[in-house]
Amino acid sequence: MGGFFYAHKLTVPDFESVRSKTRQQFQRGAFPPAIAFDTDSYILDYYPKIDYPACDHVAFDNGDFVFAVGTFIYRGGIGARALKLFYEQPNSLDELRSARGHFLLVMRKDRQTYLFKDAAGSYELFHTRNYGCLSTSFLGAIVAAGASTINVQETYEYVFTGVGLGDSTPFAEIRRLGLFQHMSLEPRPVIVPEDLRLVPEEETGSRREIAQRTLDSLMEYAATLASIFGDNIKMALSGGYDSRLLLALFRRAGVTPKLFVYGASSDKDVRIAKQITEAEGIALQHVDKLTNPRGTS
Repeated sequence: MGGFFYAHKLTVPDFESVRSKTRQQFQRGAFPPAIAFDTDSYILDYYPKIDYPACDHVAFDNGDFVFAVGTFIYRGGIGARALKLFYEQPNSLDELRSARGHFLLVMRKDRQTYLFKDAAGSYELFHTRNYGCLSTSFLGAIVAAGASTINVQETYEYVFTGVGLGDSTPFAEIRRLGLFQHMSLEPRPVIVPEDLRLVPEEETGSRREIAQRTLDSLMEYAATLASIFGDNIKMALSGGYDSRLLLALFRRAGVTPKLFVYGASSDKDVRIAKQITEAEGIALQHVDKLTNPRGTS
């Protein structure tokens, strides 16, 4: 999914030493070498996606740049073309609401650097105290913090639920950027709150009209993904409504995703997935973690 590391030069006096340690951490994660952006205020290392052919960063002759980690979809495109088009728009926040995907985006424009999140805040960013260091890598953030004090409650939450609640993490020195928070990164890192509503305003019209508008929107999004990725889409399939709807949308858009299902052969989800794919003549990868050795399927 790509990644990055940022250190503010005044807040982190030993930023070059910290950068060296985080580069080693990203290298251990098999990321390609960092693309470095340095200003008077900060250093920033951007790591492209592993084994990914598209270019998700653009650098300009005047020192401006823009890059994305995760999947940034804008005006029906991805990669450098979508990023350059986004950079050229006069109102970034308004345009951000029309972007799709799960991403973090960093853009330097007119000697100001901004960090944006997708509308759902689905891509995590970790930071040290006073926002001196930022990273998409939790391990990279720990290296940058230089200490790791256990947060007992947050550790319990992570162990029992698989995810922490709120903006804290299992370590006191590391926190997560808030759900609706963007950032300005120079001359100092500052939080920029935004009032975004996850739940849209109540629609008017009959149930049939509302359902049709919703379906039209879903089909348009599926068609966009199909035009970008073609059959190179992989998704889980189970007996649930969500995955069956996704499969139908992609099939309607003219593509057949690569499908997989987890569980034992006797599991209801597995049985339903097999019934669907056999009826539709689609291949299905069945993964039973209890019987398959690690690394096989």
